[in-house]
Amino acid sequence: MKLLFYNIAHGTNPSRSFFSQVKQLLPVKKDWTTTLVDEIKDIQPSIIAFVEVDSGSLRARGKNHLKDIAQQLEYSSTFFSKYRNRLIRRLPIFRKLGAAVLHTKDLAIQPTPIYFRNGHKKMAIKSTFDYRAEQISLYVLHLSLLKKTRNKQLQEFKTLLESDENKKIIVGDLNLFKGAQELDSFLDHTNLSIHTNNQPTFPTWNPHLKLDYLIYSKGIRITDFQLEPIHLSDHLPFSFSLALTPSTA
Repeated sequence: MKLLFYNIAHGTNPSRSFFSQVKQLLPVKKDWTTTLVDEIKDIQPSIIAFVEVDSGSLRARGKNHLKDIAQQLEYSSTFFSKYRNRLIRRLPIFRKLGAAVLHTKDLAIQPTPIYFRNGHKKMAIKSTFDYRAEQISLYVLHLSLLKKTRNKQLQEFKTLLESDENKKIIVGDLNLFKGAQELDSFLDHTNLSIHTNNQPTFPTWNPHLKLDYLIYSKGIRITDFQLEPIHLSDHLPFSFSLALTPSTA
């Protein structure tokens, strides 16, 4: 089973240009989802996790990117707003932004949202599915830009994981600008591991920061991990194949 994680930057296709930040306020290109779908078809993932999805804001010309991508791939999809604050969720553009899980229609997956108490951008997604007689929990995270808030979110997440007896896979943009040592306490308490081949994913044109992570529990075996050369965001996506260790297969 292959999975893909991608921070798609709301379809704005940021670049190293001085005007890139200004460009993100303008309407996005109409055909960018078709370009992305062509790339995904080459990867052939069974499950896709997106963060920074636009579900139909003015900037997206009212077009729901998630539905468009899912229809082209013939996948099922579920979207959740990344904001829980009622005021933010009423604001133009912001109310249409979030994260999503897509999957092939032969998989039985039920994504559900998790909202942390801390931060404005506070949503995570938990999806459970069966794989070779084992139940797997897939978590999709997009943590705060602020270190203090991130630490509080990780503390909440650690507590949540204590009640989850499934084998776990965590993917996400964790915004660890100072490095993975910020996760040391979290990993010690949860007995999880960062995939050893996790490589810098940001920015796309000169990757030197590890912001996007793959973390997993014992009993999970990761194969074929690779960064995908898709340049439609300021983040590079990664894909990997899921297997189980011999003792649990």
